[in-house]
Amino acid sequence: MPKLKPSDKEMNNRERRAILAAGQERESVSDSSLAKHMGKTLRTYQRRKLSPGELSLDEVLAVIKKLHLSDQEILILVKGCRC
Repeated sequence: MPKLKPSDKEMNNRERRAILAAGQERESVSDSSLAKHMGKTLRTYQRRKLSPGELSLDEVLAVIKKLHLSDQEILILVKGCRC
């Protein structure tokens, strides 16, 4: 069976997940710590992490503040593409 090309939505989510993971590792922030900073439960944050396109504006702002994301990372997180 031929390998299918991932959809644009899946590629955008992969980019967003990579940014979240890199930011958490760079700043040594655990999932539970970031969830608490966002005002969400750990399970809610884990669901958002699997599908980061569903993050609300307040959640995105909390992530940006906690992980000290660069402008390029913020653009990818918000727009979902490398611009």
